Amino acid sequence: LDTIEMNGCTYLALTPVYEEEDDSEDTEVVFMKLTQDEENPNEDLLLIVDDDDELDIVFAEFTRRIEEEE
Repeated sequence: LDTIEMNGCTYLALTPVYEEEDDSEDTEVVFMKLTQDEENPNEDLLLIVDDDDELDIVFAEFTRRIEEEE
Protein backbone atom coordinates (compact mmCIF):
# COMPACT_ATOMS: atom_id res chain seq x y z
CA LEU A 1 0.00 0.00 0.00
CA ASP A 2 2.77 2.45 0.87
CA THR A 3 6.43 2.83 1.76
CA ILE A 4 7.22 5.28 4.54
CA GLU A 5 10.71 6.70 5.19
CA MET A 6 10.99 8.02 8.75
CA ASN A 7 13.88 8.59 11.14
CA GLY A 8 16.33 6.74 8.90
CA CYS A 9 14.09 3.65 8.68
CA THR A 10 11.91 2.26 5.92
CA TYR A 11 8.46 0.94 6.78
CA LEU A 12 6.06 -0.88 4.51
CA ALA A 13 2.30 -0.74 4.84
CA LEU A 14 1.00 -4.08 3.57
CA THR A 15 -2.37 -5.74 3.37
CA PRO A 16 -2.64 -9.51 3.80
CA VAL A 17 -4.05 -11.67 1.04
CA TYR A 18 -6.42 -14.44 2.08
CA GLU A 19 -7.51 -17.47 0.08
CA GLU A 20 -11.16 -16.74 0.78
CA GLU A 21 -12.48 -13.32 -0.15
CA ASP A 22 -13.72 -11.16 2.68
CA ASP A 23 -16.77 -9.09 1.78
CA SER A 24 -16.21 -6.60 4.59
CA GLU A 25 -15.19 -3.08 3.68
CA ASP A 26 -12.54 -2.97 6.41
CA THR A 27 -9.01 -3.40 5.13
CA GLU A 28 -6.41 -4.83 7.47
CA VAL A 29 -3.03 -3.09 7.29
CA VAL A 30 0.20 -4.59 8.61
CA PHE A 31 3.29 -2.43 9.14
CA MET A 32 6.69 -4.00 8.64
CA LYS A 33 10.15 -2.49 9.12
CA LEU A 34 12.76 -3.09 6.42
CA THR A 35 16.23 -3.78 7.79
CA GLN A 36 19.47 -5.42 6.69
CA ASP A 37 20.26 -8.95 7.81
CA GLU A 38 23.25 -8.65 10.18
CA GLU A 39 24.54 -12.10 9.19
CA ASN A 40 24.13 -11.48 5.46
CA PRO A 41 24.41 -7.73 4.69
CA ASN A 42 23.27 -8.25 1.08
CA GLU A 43 19.88 -9.48 2.30
CA ASP A 44 16.98 -7.39 3.55
CA LEU A 45 14.60 -8.53 6.28
CA LEU A 46 11.05 -7.49 7.07
CA LEU A 47 10.42 -7.23 10.80
CA ILE A 48 7.18 -6.78 12.69
CA VAL A 49 6.99 -3.37 14.37
CA ASP A 50 6.48 -4.51 17.95
CA ASP A 51 7.14 -1.21 19.74
CA ASP A 52 3.76 0.45 20.35
CA ASP A 53 5.16 4.00 20.27
CA GLU A 54 7.00 3.37 16.99
CA LEU A 55 3.88 1.76 15.52
CA ASP A 56 1.73 4.73 16.56
CA ILE A 57 4.09 7.16 14.80
CA VAL A 58 4.17 5.10 11.59
CA PHE A 59 0.38 4.65 11.66
CA ALA A 60 -0.13 8.42 12.13
CA GLU A 61 2.06 9.15 9.09
CA PHE A 62 0.23 6.52 7.02
CA THR A 63 -3.13 8.00 8.04
CA ARG A 64 -1.93 11.53 7.19
CA ARG A 65 -0.92 10.38 3.70
CA ILE A 66 -4.25 8.65 3.11
CA GLU A 67 -6.15 11.76 4.17
CA GLU A 68 -4.03 13.92 1.82
CA GLU A 69 -5.05 11.72 -1.11
CA GLU A 70 -8.77 12.16 -0.43
